[in-house]
Amino acid sequence: MPMGASIYISLDPNVASAGPDTIDGKALSRAIEKLDALLEKNRRPTLSSFISMDLDEMESLIGDDDDEGMAPLEAQWFDPVQGIAQVEFLLSGAAASEVSKLRGVAEDLQACLTVLQAAHAAGAKWRFVQDI
Repeated sequence: MPMGASIYISLDPNVASAGPDTIDGKALSRAIEKLDALLEKNRRPTLSSFISMDLDEMESLIGDDDDEGMAPLEAQWFDPVQGIAQVEFLLSGAAASEVSKLRGVAEDLQACLTVLQAAHAAGAKWRFVQDI
């Protein structure tokens, strides 16, 4: 996993051949608010809406392992088609010209698209996970 804040794809079941570890995710993490704004402007689901973590991942992120009394937190998984639609939108048309101004984001999105397409072909579910 790359050092620094990043957003990456987790697959269920894990499909190593889909290459989820090929996504650096740092540029995506830095630009998530701008990308979400582009999607919202066009009445599309945001990339942030696909971020989902279980209790262990959440504790790891915030550095708190005192889960006594907390309700179990299950990760939510999504159909790759949902992610493919949003990423393709960001990589095409008017959105692409905005994305191209954000250093490294088009490359992260292209890597996400490749992973999501492979996940779809394999029948896997996916989610974004945020790491710091």
